[in-house]
Amino acid sequence: MAKAKERRATPPARNSFMTVSNRTPRVRKPKSSPIIPSKPLSKPSREIFAQLVAQGVPVPIACETAGYSGGGVSRSQLRRSPDVDARVQWLLAQRIEADTKARHRADEKIEDARLRLIRELERIAFCDPRDVMQWDRVPVFRR
Repeated sequence: MAKAKERRATPPARNSFMTVSNRTPRVRKPKSSPIIPSKPLSKPSREIFAQLVAQGVPVPIACETAGYSGGGVSRSQLRRSPDVDARVQWLLAQRIEADTKARHRADEKIEDARLRLIRELERIAFCDPRDVMQWDRVPVFRR
């Protein structure tokens, strides 16, 4: 009985949310460094994923190739994370810039109007329509 009385004599332990203190609560700062899209991502799997997405690989396949597992929500969160999104945008911008420079290097200044016309007609005749438009294979039924 003496032990039971001792237990009752001690004040009950208070939860941390019940205590009042004069200290300000600690706020955890996220461990995020500034995003520099020109540098590879810190995690190799994220870098592989970003490069695959920038190359045009669908997100589910890029996730599997990079070693990620999970459903659509986790894939979407990975694709929309600020560091991955910035890296993908930077890789796309670099690819567009490189393609533009290569195309302009191939262009020669032609002074003769007839030769310029012939060159433009050749471009139109031999262009790839997939560069300009995209379509789905949908059967068309006649009624």
